[in-house]
Parts: sequence; structure tokens; C-alpha cells
Amino acid sequence: MDRRPSPAVDRRLPRQLCCQDFIEEYSAYRDDRMTPEARAAMTSHMASCPSCRRYDRVIRTGVAALREAPEVKPRKPLGVVDVRRRARRAEQNEAEKRTIRTTLSAVLAVAAALYPASFTVPTARNGGQPDSPDL
Repeated sequence: MDRRPSPAVDRRLPRQLCCQDFIEEYSAYRDDRMTPEARAAMTSHMASCPSCRRYDRVIRTGVAALREAPEVKPRKPLGVVDVRRRARRAEQNEAEKRTIRTTLSAVLAVAAALYPASFTVPTARNGGQPDSPDL
């Protein structure tokens, strides 16, 4: 890890740090890459700024949580063949879905077209007159 002082904070030392300066140089502060004077300026700003204190607390809490988390072993990296196989499977699934949607749409269209016709077909029991729906 590079522990050289951050030149940006050292140049700003004569003036008071603002929150934007604090945020921009926070990584150097956390990595201890500052001169003692620059570090003191960061600490002084944090002492007088509730927002930057909260930022520091959130970062420290997150870093601590990550350090305490169990190690996650990465899965075997996907090879080109695996990626192609997954892409082909996804394309096939999508094609099957399109076929099902098209077939269902056609069946529903035929059913919708035949439904009104079922009330107008002449039958022998009414003397050749169309059936009227029982309401």
C-alpha cells in the first residue's frame, strides 16, 4: 500500500477544509497517506462537521462489516462455451414463450369468432330458426 502523503490535501492546509475537500481526500485519510498536518486538518474538520462525522462512521462501519464477513469462494469462472450455452438456452426459452403466446392468441381469436356464431346456427328443433340464448 502506498503511504505517501496526498499532495492535494497538503496544498490546501493553510485554508479551512470544506466538506467536498474532506470527501475527495477521505481515501487518503483512511489509508494513512497524509502528512500529520493534513491528517490533523481532516480530523479537525470532522470534529466540527456532523455530516462528515456521519460519513466517516458509515465508512468505518461498512469496512468493519466487510472484514468480519465470511470469505466467499468464487464460483468456477464461466468459459466461452458456458456463456454460449446459456445464451442459446435463453434464446430457446424465449422462442418457446413466443410460440406459446402466438398459439394461445390464435386459439382465443378462433374461440372469439366462433362464440357469436353458436347463437345463429339454425337447428332442426326450432324449425330451422336460430337458437336464442337462454337468458
